[in-house]
Amino acid sequence: MKHVKEANSLLDNGDASGALGILEDILSLAPRNSEALRLKARILDGWGRFDESLQALHALSQLSSLSEAELADIEARAMEEKEAIVYSELSAEGRWYFAFPTAQVWISLYGFVGCAAFLLLSPGLLSGGAENLAELAAAFGFFVVLPWLALLVVHVTGVKRILVGLSGIRVCHRFREVNYPWSSLSKAIVEYDHDIKMGYLRLHLYTAEKGTGPTLSLDISQKRSVVKARRHFVRNVLSYMDVVCYLPRSQHADRRAGVGSDEQKLNESVPQSQESSDQNTNSAA
Repeated sequence: MKHVKEANSLLDNGDASGALGILEDILSLAPRNSEALRLKARILDGWGRFDESLQALHALSQLSSLSEAELADIEARAMEEKEAIVYSELSAEGRWYFAFPTAQVWISLYGFVGCAAFLLLSPGLLSGGAENLAELAAAFGFFVVLPWLALLVVHVTGVKRILVGLSGIRVCHRFREVNYPWSSLSKAIVEYDHDIKMGYLRLHLYTAEKGTGPTLSLDISQKRSVVKARRHFVRNVLSYMDVVCYLPRSQHADRRAGVGSDEQKLNESVPQSQESSDQNTNSAA
């Protein structure tokens, strides 16, 4: 347990890579160490390596005498895996994934509270006569108009839904759609932060053309994911890609800036194995 505490300490200090190294050493000697399995699953999940984190949680679920925290992690993952039933829809074109922006929820809540506040304030301002008209207009703009304008911006500019189909990806905004055929996409990079507390996770899709930035970049972090059922969505997308790499933010920034050779950067990344590709294909089905 001393080594698990050391891994926990490194994780709290933002060194998830060091923590994972310690956990792997522990599990090589004690593969049924429940706390090590739980922390390993947490790190891999924060890095977007969803299949590997699920394997660690599956191994954890086979153990007896689990703590409440360990049981909670298993249950939370099981519940989130069911999100694909609620937040996606299978059609003849492929599977649609729906977006419910967090900002839209908070702005709606602010608008509801703002309308209530304006209704409470307006009688007092109206009773003051014409001199309070400016304050009344300002209150109306701040509590009522502003949240509605913000909600309109999010509604118009945000992603409405995304189709992952046999021919490619279709990203639908409110008034436009953008298609990305699989034939034009050659590589996927899952970009993460070494410090999983940062909650940073993005999916970048690239064309075969060298020296260009990603054709499509999507936020797939837990709190700000562009779509719900994000794990199912990511596995579905990656099942169509020939090359999948996992890169920390620093290495991906160097890659986009042209620092270092492509071969070196790919060797430093964590490529997806053929076994994981097969699992992704099965999950997408």
